[in-house]
Amino acid sequence: MVFYSAALIQTSLLLILSLSSSADGWSTSLPAFPRKSYDYDLIVIGAGASGLFAAGTASSVGFRTLLIERAHNSTGPAGSEEGVEFHVGGDCTNAACVPSKAVRSIAKMAAASRKLGSDNKGLQRNSEGCRWLKLARQHSNEAVEKVRSREDPSRINAGPSLDLEFVRDCHFVSSHEMKLQCYDNSTWLLEKEAASNSN
Repeated sequence: MVFYSAALIQTSLLLILSLSSSADGWSTSLPAFPRKSYDYDLIVIGAGASGLFAAGTASSVGFRTLLIERAHNSTGPAGSEEGVEFHVGGDCTNAACVPSKAVRSIAKMAAASRKLGSDNKGLQRNSEGCRWLKLARQHSNEAVEKVRSREDPSRINAGPSLDLEFVRDCHFVSSHEMKLQCYDNSTWLLEKEAASNSN
């Protein structure tokens, strides 16, 4: 079994699609990769922007694909399922790109407001600052929720050849096996096969 980075998978899938073209147009059949009796052709670890794209593209061209994401315990005690959040999108959706751009848009509005002289007294400026901070947090949360609604795990799992699994942890047991630790503390072994044959 072979595992690749999501960026390499994207490039490889585009290459596969281009190799599937013929003089008469695009072929919808996959190149003849050797297949064994494993559960999946491809595993993508990490459901960030690249992982979502790679897994979605692989499954759309017929690869049996497993997408693995680590769920995050935000408020509950360690080791419990209380407060566990099951989201995809990685840092971009949940912590970096989406929320930071939302905050930046509010900061620009606050700066424009100051330039217009709406808060030229110290006390008023402090009051305005608190209002802008609350607005920034609200706008950031709303932006994240809007993107999460498009990246809903139930929509991802609805595909016939794409499975999404949230885990506490995962690691390789052999070249064709992974051990996944789930949130009920049970573990199991899943045999996997990569798109290219590996011995």
